Amino acid sequence: MRKFYINFLSLSLFSWGLTACSSNDEPAADELQFFLQSSIGGVSQAGGGSMSRTPQLDAQGQGTFSNGDVNTVFFLDTNNHCLENFSYTYGKTYYWNDFQLNEVGTEMKVAACYPAVKADQPARFVWNVTSLENATPDFLAASPVSVKSGITQQVPLNFSHLMHRLVVALEADGATITNGDLADAKVTVARFYPESVINLFTATVEDVSGSVAQMQAKGTGVSFILPPQPVGDIEVKIEVNSHAQVFKLSDLKVASSPLTHLESGKAFTLKVRVSKSSFTITGQGIGPWGSQGEANGEIII
Repeated sequence: MRKFYINFLSLSLFSWGLTACSSNDEPAADELQFFLQSSIGGVSQAGGGSMSRTPQLDAQGQGTFSNGDVNTVFFLDTNNHCLENFSYTYGKTYYWNDFQLNEVGTEMKVAACYPAVKADQPARFVWNVTSLENATPDFLAASPVSVKSGITQQVPLNFSHLMHRLVVALEADGATITNGDLADAKVTVARFYPESVINLFTATVEDVSGSVAQMQAKGTGVSFILPPQPVGDIEVKIEVNSHAQVFKLSDLKVASSPLTHLESGKAFTLKVRVSKSSFTITGQGIGPWGSQGEANGEIII
């Protein structure tokens, strides 16, 4: 009878060697984190921050998301076909394995939007700036960036304002009327289309729709978020005490050229100097949303 002898010391060393060889400082694919490095209007996400339900934006529309803010994130193939979408909450930890996507290393794209939405047709998503169901009329979206499934950890997304911001700033002449007299001034913007048709995969506004609408606000400095669209018959009405004046946007000129469009991601400012006998347009311009120039003139009422 043959006898077999096993050298347990050699076996132990061999087993230890296998373990050592399989050890790797690189995490496995299902251990790789996935996180967004976001910016809004060029201001990068700094991390941390207070819990909030809206991004921290300054008066110019720049800022960052805070812990608790939620984006809808879209995973797309290289032809912009949607593979998956999910709600991404800042402050939470995500791993590539959470998404059950294609094999590691697959080329794909990531796009996102804010507020988080549920869209049956993401390529034809309708956003209504007058809807009371929306926490904000503003809509932010980030164009798709290329990533590799299970490999790319930090995804840089630059969010832009897809809507247009129309600002009306009133200033008293100081002689016949004071700024205090303008505190109750009414400003109405009317005859605009309230719905944007957005392609969430490309972060672009494709069209406008809906029945013409109007919005009203009070004060010396007010702003309205509108879908980007031709100025058409859009008008701004200013009422101070018993005086009123209507400005048609199509009558305004920017750098000697007629104003024809309210552009996506831009903010047009109409500055009006008010006296008891006149409203004087003293200028128009746009901040980090973008600039559409100025117009000047005097209108007597």
